[in-house]
Amino acid sequence: MPRCSVVLLLLCLLPGCNFFSWAASVDDSNDYDLLVAEARAHMSAGSPEKAVDYFSRALAIRTNDIQALDGRVEARLLILTDGRSVYTAFPRLFATNGSASENLFTDQPPRLGLLLATSLAAAHDATVLDSLFSHTNTARTARLTADAAVANGLTALLLAADGNTNGIPGEAGDPILPGADFGIRLNTSGFAPAFVDTARGHAQAAILWLGRLAMAAPLSMATGTPLSAFRRSLVRFASNLSEVRP
Repeated sequence: MPRCSVVLLLLCLLPGCNFFSWAASVDDSNDYDLLVAEARAHMSAGSPEKAVDYFSRALAIRTNDIQALDGRVEARLLILTDGRSVYTAFPRLFATNGSASENLFTDQPPRLGLLLATSLAAAHDATVLDSLFSHTNTARTARLTADAAVANGLTALLLAADGNTNGIPGEAGDPILPGADFGIRLNTSGFAPAFVDTARGHAQAAILWLGRLAMAAPLSMATGTPLSAFRRSLVRFASNLSEVRP
């Protein structure tokens, strides 16, 4: 038998030896670093949905790991915006001249359902991540704060449009239609008010995040900036929600 074959045979007889482990797919891996690297690769390739999957698998190995959790927040924000700037993806959120006669959201209900599920998950991840950050990195803190504000604000608006609480906002039977001016239009009456309180809670959370952003990155919240307009609109929206009655 050739010497190289003998060596390979002896190696494979060693306890725990898996000679072909190099060929194993990352899909079968429980290696944290490999999963995070794969998630980052999918982020760069424009596949944030797959990135979320790999970051989630990494978090199953290291619960509340900052690197993977931060990456998953970023990936979920990319899903929300289709990889674009949040200002381009949701221009009506940052406008100051929205019409009361127009709906805030123009997407169809199935798409709005995906946005709601993603924004809820992103808002949760951002809250957990905030509790883990040291906040010594000003730029990273500002990015997280802005992401959390957008995720919570979008969640508030979508939850308000999902009065039947089936996870699909904007359906014909949903009682509230948020207007492009952040006003409230009642589509029906006799609904349970719990979803209104939940939506208002997320709006208030977004307002608090934006207040923190004003301290971490004052220029981003200066008068006339898109985020300062978003904050004013959310304050108005939260006030309008407080007046909603079944």
